[in-house]
Amino acid sequence: EKMLSLATLAAGVAHEIRNPLNSISITIQRLQLEFEPPQPNEAREYQSFLGLMSKEVSRLNQIVTDFLGFSKPFDPKNKVFSMRDFVQECLMQVTPVAEAKGVRLAAEVQLNGNQYYGDEEKLKQVVLNLVGNALDATPAGKGIFFKTSLDKKETWHIEIVDEGEGIPKEKLKRLFDIYFTTKKNGTGLGLYISRKILQAHGGGIELKNNPKDGVTCSVFLPKRVPEDHAPGTTA
Repeated sequence: EKMLSLATLAAGVAHEIRNPLNSISITIQRLQLEFEPPQPNEAREYQSFLGLMSKEVSRLNQIVTDFLGFSKPFDPKNKVFSMRDFVQECLMQVTPVAEAKGVRLAAEVQLNGNQYYGDEEKLKQVVLNLVGNALDATPAGKGIFFKTSLDKKETWHIEIVDEGEGIPKEKLKRLFDIYFTTKKNGTGLGLYISRKILQAHGGGIELKNNPKDGVTCSVFLPKRVPEDHAPGTTA
């Protein structure tokens, strides 16, 4: 009953917050298109400020989405997709962020034409969240190693190793608790939702401190068969 009440409250809060956020976003778009100063220097600064505003609006919207994500039932939009393309798209999104922070990002992708059946967008949300956590924990001049491969049982493994400070032992066990976070501005929902998505795919996640510096995040996703190819059905 408490969870249902909280879900109802979350939906109401999300609705009330998203309305002004949408208005702000539309206003920013109009400002970008219609009111740019004529002077090049002023125009660059103007667009920079508006870009920052737009980014912060997106961040607020993501916080609202995360808040809803832990109480709403997971409704997967499954399809067959290329694992290699999936990984490359994720790396393309995080590489500019790593470069801007001065963090080295190395990747080893042991995938070819392999395919996976699942909710591509939700799984992308998981990977981007985990790499984002690694980026937050890794100082400039250090690095992150991203590795992905398939084992003999065609289980998909993703490993993200950072060179941050690591996580205190007493906090390591609480990382997947709702609202628990080690970040100053964290919501405490990212890892909880990520595990929820992975479990819906029959997979899982583990975080452990490295022998020296940083944390290793390990994700596994077992091979899944599309519904129309499952036993007892016809393709």
